[in-house]
Amino acid sequence: MYKLTIPALFAFAFFMRPAHAQNLELGPAAGIAYYNGDLNPGMPFQDVEPAFGLVARYSKSTRWAYRLNILSGRLATSGNYARVDTVRDIPFNTPFQEAGLVAEFNFFDYFTGSEKSYATPYLFAGLGATRIQATDATGTAWRLPLHASFGLGFKYSLTNRLAVGAEWGMRRAFADYLDHSDAIPLNETAKWDDPGKTDWYNFTGVSLTYRFSLQKKHKCDAFQNRVYKK
Repeated sequence: MYKLTIPALFAFAFFMRPAHAQNLELGPAAGIAYYNGDLNPGMPFQDVEPAFGLVARYSKSTRWAYRLNILSGRLATSGNYARVDTVRDIPFNTPFQEAGLVAEFNFFDYFTGSEKSYATPYLFAGLGATRIQATDATGTAWRLPLHASFGLGFKYSLTNRLAVGAEWGMRRAFADYLDHSDAIPLNETAKWDDPGKTDWYNFTGVSLTYRFSLQKKHKCDAFQNRVYKK
């Protein structure tokens, strides 16, 4: 029964969301990225590297928004927390780029420019692709594994047009070669890889976005505080 009830409630909340002015928010993001996998199975915020990107967020209600992420950075580890001794203390450091689409659910009514609904925590989940360098017997090449992302964050409306956000988000790659660099090529993975295990990485950062209204006129609804200021 619960398997049917929970998705039904989620679908009801999505389709019954109130109508709202359409808005697009664009801006930069900056933060740190770290890797979890065979060489670092569970330690968060180890060997962090800087990451930067762009955010494009579309919203048509105060509870739901949809976002495109573009990120670029590096993933690295010292190998101090490797699963097996044969690769302990063997480091890797490799560049990556990410493109992903996520849906955000706001805990409270929120829109950039509101004098009342100006802050909210939120959850997000989505899918994307990660472009990363990996080394095998034929040499180093760029690969493009898919990933699933999820996490949480907080938004705050600074002005009528500007908003700041902070978030923590995990990416689960549908692949097990994010940690294959020149130090540990793909043709040697049988010595230390866990069969069936995939790699993860995290982006934790902040964003600053500017709101563009996609509608020239908005209906006044002062009681529900759903008027976007220009």
